[in-house]
Amino acid sequence: MRYLSFLLLFVLITSLIGFTSCSFDELDPPKPVTLCDTLTVSFASEVMPIIQTNCAYSGCHEAGFAAGDFSTYTGLKGALDNGKMQNRVFDQKEDPNLGMPPNYAPAGNPQDLTDDELDILTCWVADGYPNN
Repeated sequence: MRYLSFLLLFVLITSLIGFTSCSFDELDPPKPVTLCDTLTVSFASEVMPIIQTNCAYSGCHEAGFAAGDFSTYTGLKGALDNGKMQNRVFDQKEDPNLGMPPNYAPAGNPQDLTDDELDILTCWVADGYPNN
C-alpha cells in the first residue's frame, strides 16, 4: 500500500510540474525587419544624386532660388528641419501641383520620384538625415 501511495504522489507531483512548466509560456513575436533596418543611406552617394536629378536642377532649387537652395546639404537641411520637405515630398506626393517634384516640371525633368528614390529618402530622413 505504501508503494501505491508513493507512486500516486510521484504521478501527482510530476503532473503538476508538467502543467506548470515553461512550455506554455508565450514568446514575444519577433520584431518585423523593415527596409530602413537593412538600408544604410549615404547623403553624398545616394541622396545628393536624387536631389540633383529631381530638385536642384537649372531653374529649380538651386543657388538663389526663392523656395530654397537644395544644391548643398545646408540648404536642404533647412527644408528638412522646418518640415517643408517632409510635407512636399512625402505627405503631398500624390498632388500633381504641390508634391515634389511637381508635374509642371520642365520637359525632360522628372515629375515623380521612383519607389527606390522614395525608399532611400525615407530611410535617410528616418535616420536623422546625416551629412555622410
